[in-house]
Amino acid sequence: MFRRLKFQMMVIGGVIAVAFVMMFFQANDLKTHYTVVDAKITAVAVDCFIKAGRKKIVEKETEKLAYMSCDLAPAVASQFGYSDKDIKKRASVTYQYESPVDHNYYTGSYTRERDVDGLVRGKMIHVHAHLSDPEKSRTTNGNIFVADTGA
Repeated sequence: MFRRLKFQMMVIGGVIAVAFVMMFFQANDLKTHYTVVDAKITAVAVDCFIKAGRKKIVEKETEKLAYMSCDLAPAVASQFGYSDKDIKKRASVTYQYESPVDHNYYTGSYTRERDVDGLVRGKMIHVHAHLSDPEKSRTTNGNIFVADTGA
């Protein structure tokens, strides 16, 4: 029993170590190949999905989360025995930024499931623009080695 527990702890530790290494390399890539620039949100599309713990409403064919209009979500939730607190929002954001490479404007996009109510068209955010490829940009999301840019 002790050997099994020791093995499980080693596996968990290994997975955590790999995650930290991956986040470190991502942070290093951002710091060496990208610079923070201002970007303007040009479009925000909000839709909803229903999830309570491990239970969720999925699409029949793909088994992926079923995204729907937020107006429709309460009716679907009650029909399948979920409450209104199980309805979650997802925002798909499109933004425009000036590239530091050629000073032309490009668009990028990202999706997030937290703090979606603060995302509105016209709001200024910070994104990471690539230093040599004008069409590449990224946002920081969940990396403990990089300060969150708010995007």
